Order: sequence, then C-alpha cells, then structure tokens
Amino acid sequence: MDVGVDAYVSVEEVSAYLTARGQQAAWAAAEPAAQEAAIIEATSFLDAAFSWVGKLEDLEQTLGWPRACATDREGRTLTGIPMAVKNATSELARSRAQWPPHADDGRDLQWCGDTRTHRRRGN
Repeated sequence: MDVGVDAYVSVEEVSAYLTARGQQAAWAAAEPAAQEAAIIEATSFLDAAFSWVGKLEDLEQTLGWPRACATDREGRTLTGIPMAVKNATSELARSRAQWPPHADDGRDLQWCGDTRTHRRRGN
C-alpha cells in the first residue's frame, strides 16, 4: 500500500488517530493485511462517493487528492491531503476492519442508514 497512490493514510496514521480517540482495540486486533485492505477500500469509497472541490494537481495521479484551486468553507487553500479526508478515511477503515469476512454467497453488502443489509445480486 502506498500513501498518495492507493491510500490517503498509512496504517500508522490510522492507529494514531484511533488511539487518540480511544477506538483502537478492534483496529489493533486486525491483521496488518486486513488493515491495509480496509484503508484502500475506505480511500476508494471516498473518491467514488464525493466530487471534490478544485481540480487534480496532476492528471496522472490515481487519487482525488491532492488538488489545485481547492479551498475549504472558510476560503483557506487546501494543500496535500486535507486532515478531514485523512480522518474520514481512518473512520471508514476502522469500520471496515470490524466487519467479519463473509463468503461470496451471491449477495451484495449495502448500507441503509446505520444498518448493514444484503441484497441478492441482480435484484
């Protein structure tokens, strides 16, 4: 896993973020490969779910951040990967690391509010 290439944060950054909030137990129990996979999935989700402000700094970059001409709600210029994006990635990775692995049973995992549901593929 490469931060800036396929992830917005490192395993160490997620660990520090969660430790500061007293939420590290489940994360620490996950295998390193599962932690990295959770971070990559969280990063992919954020890039798919949001239309970021500004424009890509480099048209060849694989992630939505860093961006040029990006400002926050207060008008401050955003550089690098914003802390809010790193924090959101950490929260999503923590949640993903807590999900039990499941076999491919022909169903897709979906969220409805705070509830995780399954739906048969093709329906």
